[in-house]
Amino acid sequence: FQYGVKRQPDAPCLGRRTSADTPYEWSSYASVQTEAAKIGSFLKSLGVTRGQRVGLSGKNAPEYLTAVQGCFWAGATAVR
Repeated sequence: FQYGVKRQPDAPCLGRRTSADTPYEWSSYASVQTEAAKIGSFLKSLGVTRGQRVGLSGKNAPEYLTAVQGCFWAGATAVR
């Protein structure tokens, strides 16, 4: 992920579509990193420290993967 952010920040990173008949709507590496940093900062404000585990529950979706990156940003381990 960090390689993609550094190499091509405006390239498509995570996408979703509302149905099988619609095209994907993409978020760039830079925008996903921005959202992950916000999540990581929030986790730190809650007292999460490096090496702690954060439990996540959700479906395989861009928001879930962004939350996992947010855990990494905070130095925490995402567990499912």
